[in-house]
Amino acid sequence: MIPATEEYKDQCKLVVTNLPYDVNGAALFELFQSFGECKLNHKTNDLYKTSFATVIYETPINAESAYKALNFNTNLGKEMLISIYDSRMRKHKEGNIFIKNLPVNITHKEIFDLFKEYGKIYSVRLAQDYDNESKGYGFIQFYSKENSKRAIREMNNKIHKDHKLIVDAYRPEVKHSDTYTNIYIKNLPSGLTTKEELEELFGEYGEITSSGIFPREYKGKVYYFGFINFKESENAARAVLEMNGKVIKDSKLFVTKALNNNQFKRDKLKYRITQKSLLKDIY
Repeated sequence: MIPATEEYKDQCKLVVTNLPYDVNGAALFELFQSFGECKLNHKTNDLYKTSFATVIYETPINAESAYKALNFNTNLGKEMLISIYDSRMRKHKEGNIFIKNLPVNITHKEIFDLFKEYGKIYSVRLAQDYDNESKGYGFIQFYSKENSKRAIREMNNKIHKDHKLIVDAYRPEVKHSDTYTNIYIKNLPSGLTTKEELEELFGEYGEITSSGIFPREYKGKVYYFGFINFKESENAARAVLEMNGKVIKDSKLFVTKALNNNQFKRDKLKYRITQKSLLKDIY
């Protein structure tokens, strides 16, 4: 393994997402290796037709050079998204903002350029459908909470391409007293039958503490639904916000809040009744 001291470990690592499903791994490695010796781990998900990679350089300088040159690059066929890995930013979400009423044809780079003057940006995420078209909303995470507040103050209600932007601090959609970590998923695509596959689909939203997937027979066919429990309520809310209504292999996912583990332990009977009600309208 290429050596990297603990002090610079994060700065040497790039997380690369939004790659074409059929991207050539050798070509991808050659692209990043042009910025210095590196180790590339490229993964694809055959069921969901997605592709992503991690790249580790010997020095932070090489990683930053690759980040600056290749972030938002479209030469591979899609807008490549790159972040310099930072374990602190993955744990602390104070700099997150939510933007909605975005134009349908907006790009990640265009969002980045709109907000970069307000401070250093860790990541940009545009919610997209199965055809990679914008759903009209997205997220930006600043390194500084103060910069995110300034962006909200100056960009909220600003007109961009005849669209009045709504910009606010990202927070779960529910009140604090109603926060949740457990979500319910139905209308799963055919072929998704294991909890490992379910966790792979939702793993990008945060640490998963438990999951389950269950069959149900209806008119001679077997369908599957599932539950995922996240470690943090914010991640569960974001998964619901971004995954509900997403089309995968011609199946439109239905994702919503489920009773959390504490409620389940307090009132098993209520849990069973609620889930039976949900099952009635699965198909």
